[in-house]
Amino acid sequence: MKAVSVFIFTIFIIILNTDRSSAQKTPLSSWKNMPQQIPSKTELTKERETKYQLVKAFLEKEGLTGILLTQVRNVYWITAGVTNTQIVLNKDVGAASLLFMKDGSKHVICNGSEADRLMDESLRELG
Repeated sequence: MKAVSVFIFTIFIIILNTDRSSAQKTPLSSWKNMPQQIPSKTELTKERETKYQLVKAFLEKEGLTGILLTQVRNVYWITAGVTNTQIVLNKDVGAASLLFMKDGSKHVICNGSEADRLMDESLRELG
């Protein structure tokens, strides 16, 4: 048992004396270098329009009439982070789904109790 304790203590001392200056220079996350600012409504609108065009191009390329986004992360992505449909934290599917059609129309599919809340919180301004 004493030999194991000495071994663990030796490893601990080696780790403490290791030069970590190169590790400290590398940021753990790229977010540390990102500017911390809130995007303007104009920037969010431009981002959403770009994503709508990407979805429309995808639908045309694949010969589809529409696409139904049900997962929370997909709804969050297409709305540029404006709409969060998640109610239950351990579920991937939110309280509402968004249907995007090739003709550019957008539809919300949800139960009646969520429709008013979602429209009031964020979806009304998205068109």
